[in-house]
Amino acid sequence: MKSYLVLNLLMKEGFFTYHEAKNRGILIMNDYFESEIYFKDFKDEIIKQVAPRNLDIQKLQPLLEEISKNNSVCIRVRGGDFLKDRFYETMLPIDYQKEAIRFAN
Repeated sequence: MKSYLVLNLLMKEGFFTYHEAKNRGILIMNDYFESEIYFKDFKDEIIKQVAPRNLDIQKLQPLLEEISKNNSVCIRVRGGDFLKDRFYETMLPIDYQKEAIRFAN
């Protein structure tokens, strides 16, 4: 996990909750920073940096047409940080995912 130097930060992140932090100048934080609270002031800049460039729609057109013809579903199974102990109690059982796949099918 990387540490970040943040100046004049007014919020601190808890486990899925947010609490105002006292502004004491320089604050060093080591966290996940997954909330939009940290990024909403930079939204346009972030979108500009991560938006696809030179997207060739012609190459994607057959795939887009195929997806449009069918009841398509995309499933993403996230691992990584969720494999750590602190997330086990908040994870849904595998049967939940299996039932969701059956429902989508």
